[in-house]
Amino acid sequence: MADKAKFKLSDFRAAVRTQHLPRADRYEVEFNLPPALRAWYPGVDRTLTLFCEEAQIPGLSAQVEPVKIGAWQEYRIKNVDFLGQESVFTFIADENWAHRHVFEDWIFLAANPYTKELAFPDEIFGSIVVKSLSQQDQVLGEWKLIDSVPKLLNLIPVSAGSPGPLRISLTVSSIKWIYKPCEPIQRDERINQGSVLDGTFDDGELKSNKGQPPQRKPFI
Repeated sequence: MADKAKFKLSDFRAAVRTQHLPRADRYEVEFNLPPALRAWYPGVDRTLTLFCEEAQIPGLSAQVEPVKIGAWQEYRIKNVDFLGQESVFTFIADENWAHRHVFEDWIFLAANPYTKELAFPDEIFGSIVVKSLSQQDQVLGEWKLIDSVPKLLNLIPVSAGSPGPLRISLTVSSIKWIYKPCEPIQRDERINQGSVLDGTFDDGELKSNKGQPPQRKPFI
């Protein structure tokens, strides 16, 4: 006799009815630009949030290395990187192209295209918070990109056959990111002490003791 499945469709329905499933079209992006840009463009942080049409939630990248053990080849993780070097944000272009001017000045602030003079990192670093929202506009989770800098202000194609609004695409690179859940996730303390899902990483150095997962501090 064939084995039966552990769960039924009714189990899935019962589970999803007790929670808010994150949706791709329910999000909010908060931009914290460098001080110089905020002084040049007062209130631009709010309009960038309103006109942001597409964003990406960051991830993690594990560096896997093959290890030969006798005749067998196994794989070991030797390092973990924050996957946020290629975060792409898409904006609907406003009437005066103010948002594109902000991104241009952000890049010019980092490196002068004529004199090739570079700015200090603390003058150009910003931060970006990507929020997942419920249908009632409640925040389900937040991902904060730390020390973000613009990497690519993409070309904007125009066409006589495309009557829709123009869009601005900006690629941002970040050193790392931290995560803040809407509420602490309860997990088995025996097997998952200090899990990455139980709190948030500090902006400072991540520390680990004797193979234990790094402890997390409150989101700032």
